[in-house]
Amino acid sequence: MIDKENMLAELEKFPSRCKEALQIAKKTRFKLKGKINKVFICGVGTSYAVAKIVSAFQKTIPIIPVRGFKLPALADRNSLIIILTYSAQTLPAQLLYKEARRKRIQIIVVTSDEKLAQHEKNAIQLPKGILPRLAFPLLFVSTVYILQKFKFIPAQQIKENISALDQRYCSKEGFMIAKKLKNKIPLIYASNSLFGLAYRLKEMINKNAKQGAFANALPDALHNEIEGLKKNPNRYAIAIIYDKDYSQNLKKAINALHTVLKRKVDIVQIDMKGKNLFGKLLRTSYVCDYISYYLALMNKIDPTPTKLTSEAIEALTK
Repeated sequence: MIDKENMLAELEKFPSRCKEALQIAKKTRFKLKGKINKVFICGVGTSYAVAKIVSAFQKTIPIIPVRGFKLPALADRNSLIIILTYSAQTLPAQLLYKEARRKRIQIIVVTSDEKLAQHEKNAIQLPKGILPRLAFPLLFVSTVYILQKFKFIPAQQIKENISALDQRYCSKEGFMIAKKLKNKIPLIYASNSLFGLAYRLKEMINKNAKQGAFANALPDALHNEIEGLKKNPNRYAIAIIYDKDYSQNLKKAINALHTVLKRKVDIVQIDMKGKNLFGKLLRTSYVCDYISYYLALMNKIDPTPTKLTSEAIEALTK
């Protein structure tokens, strides 16, 4: 058995985890003072993927993803800092949280860590015992709920879109796409606003399938990255995250990619489907998780262990 820790069982719970997150968020009481004019969403790894993905929404104020060890200079007392840290063990999240408290900036924490959740008055406490990268549905739904509650983004029909998730269909679609990416280095492209999805798929392929994968935004990739495909083009496959609502200019860029690279590099399309943007982001993220899982099985690699990542994090905290 390749999947020794049964990651598949947790993947199948994705829709129920979304429902669980919504229920927890609705029961959580928040207190924010004054007028907020910008939001910083802080985290690394899966948390950063969530931050990038939610930045795709139409916004009433700037929503800025942050990864690293310091808050941007723009962060002030008119800001809201959302700290996403499932385990509360990552050093960047710890440092950003401490800096926000030191500067007396309002904070909302989304975490499974009881100590941190109890220490912060504005906190969504998530269930424990989940592999952090598989806590994506909990973190994502919680974050969207917060942004919607305070009217930083329009209403997203969260409950309806969660109910529309079809686990079997997403699994099947993920498997079919994984077959096309097998034995290739995936180059994952999306629009600039949807780059978070490309980043999420890259992250999950890296961690689950233990193979190289890279993400970029269109049209930028047309201006540089495709030149790197001249040598050994059959090593690569391009995965395009495609939304039928892309602008005509972006569709033209995708057509140009097909024209230039046809019969040189395999191009796979990941179609976004859903009732609205939230529905599309949620469903596509689920499909991407399955892509990475099935690639791991095709690579004959257990998707759960991440020895190198664990060693790097340990070295960072010494």
